[in-house]
Amino acid sequence: MKEERVMILKMIEEGKISADDGVKLLNALKGENGSFKKKDFEEKFSKAAKSLDAFAKDFKGKVEEFAKDAEPKVKEASQVVWEKTASAFDDLSKTIKNIFETKDEKKNKNDDIIDDEKDINKSDEADDFEIEVENAEEK
Repeated sequence: MKEERVMILKMIEEGKISADDGVKLLNALKGENGSFKKKDFEEKFSKAAKSLDAFAKDFKGKVEEFAKDAEPKVKEASQVVWEKTASAFDDLSKTIKNIFETKDEKKNKNDDIIDDEKDINKSDEADDFEIEVENAEEK
């Protein structure tokens, strides 16, 4: 009888049966006078097992229903995340490209300015040379 009591207490501890069902089983183990009544115990244990089985089936059905309902929502959410991530990477790529293009454009613009300054300097040098030639001719 001790083994049965330990088994019942363990089932309560593991949450397999409720405390109330455990008390009923423990009471079934001992009769009115405290003696063991195997028939009562077996009946109550069988009833508790059926109750647990019904609960398990009901729980399984609810979990399956939840999963079935959640599946399209999860797929939709993952698609949205995928699209937003792709969009963010596209934006980031464009920004990086613009940064480098802007740097290249500034460099090219600076190069053009330098070239213009060189042309101006050459023109000034040519003008100075012409003036010198004219001065030399006048002398």
